This record gives sequence, C-alpha cells and structure tokens, in this order.
Amino acid sequence: MVSVACMVDRRERAKVESMHGMVWPHGSSLTVRLEEMRVKRSDSEQWMHHRLLPQELRERIRSYDQ
Repeated sequence: MVSVACMVDRRERAKVESMHGMVWPHGSSLTVRLEEMRVKRSDSEQWMHHRLLPQELRERIRSYDQ
C-alpha cells in the first residue's frame, strides 16, 4: 500500500520536473545564442586583423556587432 505522504511527494516531484522542462529549453537556447555571438565576434576580430583595418574602423565594426 502506498502512503499518502509518498503520493504527495510524487506529485510535487512531477510538478518540479514539469517546470524544469519548461525552463530548460530557454536557458539552453540562450547559451547557444551567446556562443554564436562569441564565435561571430572572434571571426570579425580575425578578419579585421587579417585585413589590417585602421583602429577607428575596427571600433565602428565592433560597435555595430553589439
């Protein structure tokens, strides 16, 4: 026989797992988005260095990317 306390515990655990499922995809997509932005910034910096752009132009490009 299952006790009432055990049944309540199962319900609470199910609620928490359900809430976690709703929140986790948002956190995961944010992490992916931040990583994409980091890679883009790194690529831009490498490109600017390779092209020997003037410092003023580099700063304008950086401000545009943000």
